[in-house]
Amino acid sequence: NQLGQLANVYGSMNPQEAATLMEQLDSQIALALISRMPEKRIGQILALMSPDRALSITRMLSGGNAGR
Repeated sequence: NQLGQLANVYGSMNPQEAATLMEQLDSQIALALISRMPEKRIGQILALMSPDRALSITRMLSGGNAGR
């Protein structure tokens, strides 16, 4: 599936590059991609995002409110 392939692409990128690009994606697309990545890579990417965006995605990953 395309999301799985994109997740592999983003997961193989430098974490800083992936974080920069994910900051610009729609929240639901970013969530769909990041949720298909290994935990270690998720942590690396979230750590490089803005605090607000990282918090929003973390809430969505945990099933909570996106908190926009």
